Amino acid sequence: MIILPEEHDVIRQVLTKAFGDPEDRPQILDSDFSDYDGVRIAIHYAASEGTILRVSISSPCWEELQSFDVMSYLDEKYGQWKVEPAPNMNYTLQFDIATPPDNVEEVISSVARLKTTMYSAPFKSTIRKVVDGKADNSIVQLAYRPKEKIYLKAQSDGVLIIFSLHFMDVTEAAIARVFCQEFQDAKNNHALSSCPPCRFDDSVPTDLEGVPGVTDKEMVGFVSFKLDPHHYAGNHEETVSARLQNFRTYLAYHIKATKAFLHFRMRRRGASWLQEWEKTD
Repeated sequence: MIILPEEHDVIRQVLTKAFGDPEDRPQILDSDFSDYDGVRIAIHYAASEGTILRVSISSPCWEELQSFDVMSYLDEKYGQWKVEPAPNMNYTLQFDIATPPDNVEEVISSVARLKTTMYSAPFKSTIRKVVDGKADNSIVQLAYRPKEKIYLKAQSDGVLIIFSLHFMDVTEAAIARVFCQEFQDAKNNHALSSCPPCRFDDSVPTDLEGVPGVTDKEMVGFVSFKLDPHHYAGNHEETVSARLQNFRTYLAYHIKATKAFLHFRMRRRGASWLQEWEKTD
């Protein structure tokens, strides 16, 4: 399986071009695109307007993210470039590309992780709650995709994260069940014994029973990860938060790749069958 990068490749490419050789810099940079989960990113620069470049991001669950102190996490990394959000956006960064920073590669890498930083906030917030001894077993939730939520539970012995999964396409739903079952079975691999244990339920898991709004109707199921203290000790909090928030995109990518592979295999076998048939004519 392919591990998806935490940096957004389009942001990296556009910023590398913008901060590069002025002779090769386009007169206009105007990129506006959306990600798997409805996150919108806009990058704007026009030579006729000067040397200012802006990078903006918006999330369909911005209001919920604010309850996880997302602004503090973003300001911690990007505060020196923060400006008033562009229209219909939640967070905007501004750079003067005529005077690139000395550590321009680090800055580009950091900005390319803008979405990762934003969506890591719920995980970091819950982890810090446990580390600070404030775990109360309450469950908080983030409706980050249509009909899908992330549930986070701060426990005295670690953090429980549960993803609810929904797919409109029946083929994708079937493939998702297989993938999720493989995640659960991975715990039997001794080489993976130090990884967070994973569980897949096709009905509402015990930890979510009684939580308002939780249902298994139309759901593929629920994937649970349990983080023990050693998973986020030291400087691992940043890494584990980034990887977990990327799980759903990782799953979607591999489901699409599997469908493409199955389609290619079917076409190849069909072509071979026709070739053999033509030989008999």
